[in-house]
Amino acid sequence: MSEQRGSSQFRSVNFCAVFVAMPNPPAKEDTWAFQKIGAAFPPNPVKVLGQQNMYVALWYKHGKPIHGRSWNNGGVVECSFPYKKSELRTAQQLEGNIQVLQYTGDHNTQGFWYEWIKYKERFDNTETRQLLRCGDSFPIFWKDRSEGPLLGYVDNKTEIALFSCDGKVYEKKGGELSDMYIIVRNTAGGPPHCECSTCRVAPPPPGPPPPRVMIDEWMDIRAGDPWPDRPLVKALDKTLDNTISGENPDQFVALWYQAGEPVMGRVWNEGGKVAANFCWNKNEYKGNVGSIQVLVHLSEHVRGFDYSWIPFPQAASFDKSKEWIPVHVDNTKGDISSGVITFDGKQILGKVDVKNEKSSAGFGGKENMLVGPACANNTGPLLGYVDNKTEIALFSCDGAVYEKKGGELNDMYIVVRNTKGGPPFCECAHCPKAPPPPPVPPPGPPPPRNSFITKFLKGPLLGYVDNKTEIALFSCDGAVYEKKGGELNDMYIVVRNTKGGPPFCECAHCPKAPPPPPVPPPGPPPPRVMIDEWMDIRAGDPWPDRPLVKALDKTLDNTIPGENPDQYVALWYQAGEPVMGRIWNEGGKVAANFCWNKNEYKGNVGSIQVLVHLSEHVRGFDYSWIPFPQAASFDKNKEWIPVHVDNTKGDISSGVITFDGKQILGKVDVKNEKSSAGFGGKENMLVGPACASNTVVLCRKAKPGYKFD
Repeated sequence: MSEQRGSSQFRSVNFCAVFVAMPNPPAKEDTWAFQKIGAAFPPNPVKVLGQQNMYVALWYKHGKPIHGRSWNNGGVVECSFPYKKSELRTAQQLEGNIQVLQYTGDHNTQGFWYEWIKYKERFDNTETRQLLRCGDSFPIFWKDRSEGPLLGYVDNKTEIALFSCDGKVYEKKGGELSDMYIIVRNTAGGPPHCECSTCRVAPPPPGPPPPRVMIDEWMDIRAGDPWPDRPLVKALDKTLDNTISGENPDQFVALWYQAGEPVMGRVWNEGGKVAANFCWNKNEYKGNVGSIQVLVHLSEHVRGFDYSWIPFPQAASFDKSKEWIPVHVDNTKGDISSGVITFDGKQILGKVDVKNEKSSAGFGGKENMLVGPACANNTGPLLGYVDNKTEIALFSCDGAVYEKKGGELNDMYIVVRNTKGGPPFCECAHCPKAPPPPPVPPPGPPPPRNSFITKFLKGPLLGYVDNKTEIALFSCDGAVYEKKGGELNDMYIVVRNTKGGPPFCECAHCPKAPPPPPVPPPGPPPPRVMIDEWMDIRAGDPWPDRPLVKALDKTLDNTIPGENPDQYVALWYQAGEPVMGRIWNEGGKVAANFCWNKNEYKGNVGSIQVLVHLSEHVRGFDYSWIPFPQAASFDKNKEWIPVHVDNTKGDISSGVITFDGKQILGKVDVKNEKSSAGFGGKENMLVGPACASNTVVLCRKAKPGYKFD
């Protein structure tokens, strides 16, 4: 699910599809569901191209139609519409109902299907394409927006498009619209790869394989709807042999959204109706959970991929060079997948956070979770037996029995009694001795490491060289690595340089580089520092005389009572985990505050690092404090990138957080949408939307002519 998805009415494929137009009945009118903000999300909504949770919406202001976007938050409607220079989102602002575009059935009943085309193609094939519009407004999709895609509308008279997000309205016009997408009603045949009974399935042509769907197909339904007649992806592709007591053993993959977070769960057929179960934030949700999505098992001739249920250790990676990739939904909080989890020998379908090694399922009135080894254990190789008459093999694990047969056994191993000679490399007195082995080659890279502490240590190593033998030794994970001769040429050693100071030294004795000229000379700009400068100090040391990076670049106007308003960015490590916090000048000494694992740490916290604000003429980048929604990405193509420390538990950044109107410098986990600061004797935390709307993140941007490595 990491690839972009289209709506269930139009599926993108990995190259251009060619299809034969089929005759359709006369096209019907578009269907719009009237909804109140906060009401239950309507059935069969039309998704925006490639978006998991964005739908086409319509609103009228004084009789004038305006298109915008809606989304599903916990089963209810939320929306955003651009109006003049304001974003409108609340029921009070919108003064009543909005409408959400729906599509029920297919081209055989509706007489058309929805297709997304580029704005510059709007005059192509007009005999079969009808622009979706209301009055002079029609929807337009800004797909390649760097901060995230948006759906807005175009005024057909002026050809000016407006989009709204985070309280702002963005205007685009003219050539800026050419590669954006609009939605049209296509009256010729059905969409590519339509599986209805009237569309012909073409036989595969000779040569390259025919175009096939390469994205997962998610269908929007509601809990309580009639059970769908399309085949769904089933847990372990079978009725579970031993599920939780009281749970239906026929469980199917489902997706739900809560507070903007994707939540995987399960659905089952209960008396011909859809029943659902999800877990989130330690609670179980079942019954009337509102709008959900279910994973459709597309026909063999339509999809260009296969599904399989893979043990966690083999699945725990999103490396695209792997054979099997987890089906997942991307999210800032983690990539969420579907998985069958074993609790006390009982299997049940739930959700898996592969990157953070967590899995959970809802039953018994709560969220039941496994973390770390408990999540991954008992999923490795198994020893079983084969019935020689039937050639059927059985394996057992966690209270379940697995059956394999036929070709599935070919690459499994059996044990035999060999009566000829001894085993390879036998060292008994009767067996001939093998010639001595060739010299041991230099060791390769260390083996894969899965524990937290070894992941933390993975990467470069510092060792030593024996000056007499010129042999270097390095140690890690209980192993010692030897390097010598030419292998050492590109490694680094440390020397004492007695001449002058280091490059870009800012002491009083070293000459200062002149400021850059107003107009840079031809050719590349002069070399500058492109990495952050962290200085090691200790709490209680004299206050440093170098300039430091300050919260919001100023004295905070309204900080927590009792806290110093002049706060500077600091970094501390606890149990191998980087922790951002703050320092301040207390009587000429360094005072510090950090929070970790629900506790506040201040006073004598030991060694820390502080972020130096290098001089303008030395650094090739600038710092700025950026609101969380714009900062929440590490895409290198973005203008502003969060200043962060890489870590297996999350990439930790520095941020100013607002608690009850009071600002304070703390730490931000951008990917998992969490921010916290230490005060009042504890760690104070904001999660999800509360974090996003109350956190400003320290970011950096390369200056013109410079780039980060």
